[in-house]
Amino acid sequence: MMTPEPRILIVDDEPLVRRTLAEIVHSGGFSTTAVSRGEEAIDEIQRQFYHLVLLDLNLPDMNGLDVVQHIKHSSPKTEIVIITGYASLKTAIEALERGVMAYVEKPVRPDQLIATVNGVLEKQRLKFENERMLRQLSALLYFAQDITSELELDELLRRIVIRATELANAEKGFVALREGEVLQLRQYWDGQCWVDLDIAWKRGEGAPGQVWATERPYMVTEPDANPLVTPSVISTFGLEACLCSPITDTTGRFVGVLVVINRVGDEPFTLDDLSMLQALSRQAAIAIENARLYERQKEEAEISTSLLRVAESISQFTNLDELLGLAAKLVPALLGCDQFGLLLLDRAKNIFYGAKARGLSAEQEAAFCALKFRRGKAGILDEVTERREAMVLEDVVREQAIDPSYVHQLNLRSCLLVPLIAKGDVVGVMGVGYSMGPHRFTARDIKIATGVAHQLAVAIENANLFSEVSSHKAALQRLSMKLAHVLEEERARISRELHDGVGQVLSGMLIGMDVLEEKVPPSLSDIKEGLQQMKMLTEKTLDELRRLSHDLRPSLLDDLGLLDALQWLGDYLAERCGWTVNLIVEENFPRLPTEIETALFRISQEALNNIRAHADASTVTIRLGHHGDGIQLEISDDGRGFDPEALDGAHRGLGLLSMRERATALGGEAFIESEVGKGTRIKIIVPWPNSSQTPMPVSVEETPYVAEKQRS
Repeated sequence: MMTPEPRILIVDDEPLVRRTLAEIVHSGGFSTTAVSRGEEAIDEIQRQFYHLVLLDLNLPDMNGLDVVQHIKHSSPKTEIVIITGYASLKTAIEALERGVMAYVEKPVRPDQLIATVNGVLEKQRLKFENERMLRQLSALLYFAQDITSELELDELLRRIVIRATELANAEKGFVALREGEVLQLRQYWDGQCWVDLDIAWKRGEGAPGQVWATERPYMVTEPDANPLVTPSVISTFGLEACLCSPITDTTGRFVGVLVVINRVGDEPFTLDDLSMLQALSRQAAIAIENARLYERQKEEAEISTSLLRVAESISQFTNLDELLGLAAKLVPALLGCDQFGLLLLDRAKNIFYGAKARGLSAEQEAAFCALKFRRGKAGILDEVTERREAMVLEDVVREQAIDPSYVHQLNLRSCLLVPLIAKGDVVGVMGVGYSMGPHRFTARDIKIATGVAHQLAVAIENANLFSEVSSHKAALQRLSMKLAHVLEEERARISRELHDGVGQVLSGMLIGMDVLEEKVPPSLSDIKEGLQQMKMLTEKTLDELRRLSHDLRPSLLDDLGLLDALQWLGDYLAERCGWTVNLIVEENFPRLPTEIETALFRISQEALNNIRAHADASTVTIRLGHHGDGIQLEISDDGRGFDPEALDGAHRGLGLLSMRERATALGGEAFIESEVGKGTRIKIIVPWPNSSQTPMPVSVEETPYVAEKQRS
């Protein structure tokens, strides 16, 4: 530290003593001023600062101790050494109590005086240094407390600049941070407001670049003569002098530069100011590191939240076209781009094809969706899928990685290509782009795009699998319907054969027996009795035949429909089993297509047969009506019930399986509710003819029965 030459005031009323003291002190390398009276000394102290006063206690106008008191009141940091030939111990003690540092008796020996002056000034220097260090530590503590409470990086940088200019007593200041291969100015305070300047320095360029290259502080005192300071920099910042300090983190890695510009007042910047700025920079480095960590964690949380929302949104779609439409809306909104394109891989043909685009004109979108590239000859698409990581093209025209005809056709300027990978297999490539000039994609953009691409690839695979399953399910339903139709036709044929063939034969036999019985004379009673028994047996056989014919295909189902067929079935089983059967049908319930009526009748038949075989019930209720966009058939009983969870695959009856298969064949579902000792309820929900919606299961309490009527 460069300190000013100490100034010493000599106060003595004897001219010879004053001259002698001045010569001795000046020979020691000090600047001196001499006065003869106490009032003059007080006036001089009030006019300027003196490091030391050599004071004679015996003055003509004032008591020397009173002068001490005035000097200490006006300039507490000025030290006093008493020089007198008439001192007593009491006077010396009183002088020391009033702040006098030392005591020299007359006649003064030069060596003794110089030693005393040097000793007092050294103590004063140490005292000044301690005070300076305490102020510096206090300022650093306040600085650290102020900046460590802020985690938003831009606001933190502003606080750092403001505090640095205050502590260095500077007019202006800025902070620049390393961003890749340049040092980018982030916040600049011009003394009145924050100014947005787009200035960057390369390593070794300008004073900030020099600090980066050497990682040592730098002081500029004469900018016009400094080769590192250009006229444009002098003009931009109004530069007269500046201090530059490197900002390095706890690992020694260079982070940036803290700069203060132009000292307030006439005093120049000192090495103490530069030392203070270095200390501030060390504190700033820690705060910047914390803020950047907070920014990374905040960004990670925001990215995770965004990806979670994307996952929640796309997981709801099983239709591929709807899924791709949603992705085309979500991805540009997340990344702020204006173009989106998706090329999917047709594995069967080994071809990439344009599947979805957004941000293009109708002609451009049609052109994109017409794109087809054979895998292995797809250029950049092959490169992206082989590397299995995102590829950035900041200037598509300049880099020429994509066929110029496509670039011109689709109006591409910058794009980010991300492979779609699901379960290790390539699904396609997602591209996002900008049409307005080259664009720099950030690490955040790439991370979000990669996360979305992963979610989208899985969703596309799931949609494709769902489409395949739906296709197989539809084919199975068609096959089941066809088999059911063939089975019903065969049942109807057998029923007709039994009714029209065997039934007619048995009816003919009964007529023949009646004729024979009339011709048998009374005397042949045994033969007549035998004929009567044969007639009874034939009638029973004919009744059983008619029952079998009705079981195979009741004519009521074809002639009058499902409701009358259910009524006949309920009446028939009520009579045979002793049940109370209630048929509750929604008012004005219409006739249904034959295949639906047949399936619902067969389900009812199977359910009632199960009740007869297992339930030990006394009351059975059949309900039929609307359920949303579907038809609901419900069959319940008050029998013994069972535990549905206890029925595994080996013990699940063919009857329950048959009911489920018939409901599934119609695009519907079957639900079984049962509890031991509380009966059983079977619900069948199938869609109305031509309905596009498959009904969802509901609880019994939610099942609507509107305008029910009892059928007897």
